[in-house]
Amino acid sequence: INESIASGEFDILIGTQVINKHFNLSNISVAAAVLIDRDLNQGNYQASENVYQMYSRFFAKAMDNKTKGVIQTNEPENDTIYSIKNESFLEFYRSEIHYRQLMHYPPTVKMISLSVFHKKESEAENDSVRLYVSIKEELKAFGMGQAVYKPVRIGVTRGGNITYQIVIKTAKQSVFQNLMSKIIRLGIIEALKSKVSIQIN
Repeated sequence: INESIASGEFDILIGTQVINKHFNLSNISVAAAVLIDRDLNQGNYQASENVYQMYSRFFAKAMDNKTKGVIQTNEPENDTIYSIKNESFLEFYRSEIHYRQLMHYPPTVKMISLSVFHKKESEAENDSVRLYVSIKEELKAFGMGQAVYKPVRIGVTRGGNITYQIVIKTAKQSVFQNLMSKIIRLGIIEALKSKVSIQIN
């Protein structure tokens, strides 16, 4: 495909983000980001960061002085899109860090996501509530500065497991480390029928 692009055999190339990694783009008349809103509105606090990095890289790779850049969006006033358009990392950073400070997202706090998953929805839901109640109770010993959020169903994995997520936010990672040590000693996770995975941001 790279050879066909270089020789001008193709007039239009439509692809996913794999274009950024594996394609050599040159002599492009129009470079377009299609349906960028879908990537921006994933319900993930890192969505804007991922979109900025991916599309900035794409336009930098595809465009020269003769190339027109197009972004398809229903949110032209969106700060991330505005920063991509203006090729301004500083603009994006200022907007994004303000948002994360306001919402208490990393890097301003440590955020721990515990995923509770099981083939049966009732088991996953019940176990996530049990784990949430245990965490909330044990966090009291650490005083103020921590927050734990009720379990939220986030979907089904490729393996067919129903997944619920519990989020903990804390100013100090040591709080979480001490909390998990206590929960493990008490056998709280081992008592669950569901499996638990942990991600720290």
